[in-house]
Amino acid sequence: MFEYRDFGLVVCFSVFLLVLYHLKTLIISFESRLNEAIADINENEGALPSLNGLKDEILDVVNSTIENLQPPTAFDHIAGAVSQYFQMRMMKEMQVMPQLDVIENVVDAAQGVADLINND
Repeated sequence: MFEYRDFGLVVCFSVFLLVLYHLKTLIISFESRLNEAIADINENEGALPSLNGLKDEILDVVNSTIENLQPPTAFDHIAGAVSQYFQMRMMKEMQVMPQLDVIENVVDAAQGVADLINND
């Protein structure tokens, strides 16, 4: 009477209905969350943060950053000099030096354009 094919169709149809039911519950929960968010926005419509408060927070961050700065030590200066030496040595090995002339030409051309703009 009941064949395997019929049983498979019933199982597939049942799974399909279960997925549809699950999607329906998800849509309903999303709708309720969306309505809550809209209600929150409507309640807090005029409550924008004051610019003075934002300014104070930014100043606090800047001040704390400046307070934590330390002057460079002798080791920092030595490390900078050594790194510059190795950069120049690497540039010579990679034959990047001829490209520096091209960069100088580009800078000269940009300076010429800037002079033309300033003269107008």
